[in-house]
Amino acid sequence: MIITHDPHRPGSDSRQVLHDYILRSDGTPPVVIGVFNTIGKTPAEAMRCMELMRDASRASIAFQHITINPRHNLSERQRDLAVSRILRMLGAEDHSYVLVEHHKERATPFLA
Repeated sequence: MIITHDPHRPGSDSRQVLHDYILRSDGTPPVVIGVFNTIGKTPAEAMRCMELMRDASRASIAFQHITINPRHNLSERQRDLAVSRILRMLGAEDHSYVLVEHHKERATPFLA
């Protein structure tokens, strides 16, 4: 499994660029699994809330883009476990986050 991390620094269009990138469609439309720990109901609203939280604090980054690229497709349970472990390692269990899933064909199907 490959995990990548990209903190997004403040910029006039960083939210829109990240939003458009996350919700891009490479054939199969992405699925918004959920918007968590925020009053925002959509990814765009959640990201705006994250910017407001950054601006009201000493934080320099509003959001981080983390990708999980497994060799095999994950079940919902495996995906949720991976996300919770990453959030715990970052100390961000109570922070706002948006979970988007892109379905891509994997070289080898997962056999349980």
